[in-house]
Amino acid sequence: MPFRFARLTLPCLLAAGFATQVSAQVDVFTSADIGHAAKLLADGRASVTVMFARNELCLLAPAARAPAGPAGVLDALLADGAKIGVSPARIDPLGDYTVQFFDIADRLKPGSGQTLRSRAVVLDNPPGAPPSPSGDYYLDALRDGRIALAIVYCSGKGRYSGLDHGLVMTPFPPELATGPQYGLAVMKDARPEGFLLALSILSPPGQKILAANGFKPVTAPDAR
Repeated sequence: MPFRFARLTLPCLLAAGFATQVSAQVDVFTSADIGHAAKLLADGRASVTVMFARNELCLLAPAARAPAGPAGVLDALLADGAKIGVSPARIDPLGDYTVQFFDIADRLKPGSGQTLRSRAVVLDNPPGAPPSPSGDYYLDALRDGRIALAIVYCSGKGRYSGLDHGLVMTPFPPELATGPQYGLAVMKDARPEGFLLALSILSPPGQKILAANGFKPVTAPDAR
């Protein structure tokens, strides 16, 4: 299946998700959790793995509930018994990063981790689920009152601003940061174009594309 990236159209197959789901036909694998790419290397199924981007966690909230800045994120999450939309752990890397955040919050403010867990509402969009009325199942939950806030990737800022101008995204402060680190693996039997795709993603133009879509580049050259 041809894959297009940075003006290149390559005859290779890209897969994303979990290491256990990778078929023999895949040339390049990517995941929001670098551990899944590393597992393919450890299992002898990949020839090389690298981190190709970073992301951050953000608080998604209606303007009335949004903190003034990153320093107020934890207080906003703990205020007024608010229900918090989260992704499922062990199914979605975002859910795993959220669990890590709960642990970090508990060390920073003892007892807060248990409070956050008790208010978490797991939101999932499994295959075959009905289409989202708003275009996003987190936004659906905010609009119908199931949650008051949500923990999402900061790379979704442009998308959410297009779906609802009344939403505010606030990045977590450094002391609450958990990652995320995105991993890429080139499979053992990958076609040569698979390596070309991997290099294209890591190249300055590729990293520029990722940055334009809200990710934090990892190989961009210093500005001159």
